[in-house]
Amino acid sequence: MNMTKNKSRSKKDRDFITNLHATLKPLGFKKKRHTFFKAENGFYKLINIQKSQFGDDFYINIGVHPIGLPQLITNQLQIKENISIFDCILQTRIEPMHIKQNQLLHNVSHETIEIPNYLSTIFDWFQTWVSYENLVETNMHSITPILAVVPILEEKAFLLLTCFSFYKLKQYEQATRYLQQYLHCAVHLNTEEKEPIFFHEVDMYMKKLVKSAM
Repeated sequence: MNMTKNKSRSKKDRDFITNLHATLKPLGFKKKRHTFFKAENGFYKLINIQKSQFGDDFYINIGVHPIGLPQLITNQLQIKENISIFDCILQTRIEPMHIKQNQLLHNVSHETIEIPNYLSTIFDWFQTWVSYENLVETNMHSITPILAVVPILEEKAFLLLTCFSFYKLKQYEQATRYLQQYLHCAVHLNTEEKEPIFFHEVDMYMKKLVKSAM
């Protein structure tokens, strides 16, 4: 009984991914397992499908990461090309999509699955955040809900992203101003000792990047 149910669910999963792939492929997205990705206008855009542990729900995680922006990691410099959803500095999750047995598609032109509705939500989100102009206009309060970092790194991540965005827009004076704020933004562990955390490699990379453009 359970095996039959699992097989049925596995087929649902495959059908859903297949249909989504058929929709996204003409738009330039490549597929790797349950993730669709595209590099465009200086950004990586990712759409990741995550199954719920219960029922037939799917979660859609979406992420954006500027190409060339280093990961905010201590004591190392990582600038990823094979990026995953977890590497994206900006992430959010679309509400779960429920798929019933009789809603499975064999033709993406059918309207039984709300893929187009979900895609319009996803692409609206991409349109907002896949833009260096929008990023430099955004304040920390507005962007914090989608910054994919732990709370103690939020301010430093915001300053890093803003500095990099001004650099990409060739507004080097503003990039320098945010670089200084980024470098002076101290991060401490939430411990009794309040030990400082350092990002020397990322700091050096950003200093070199901005100064070389001046």
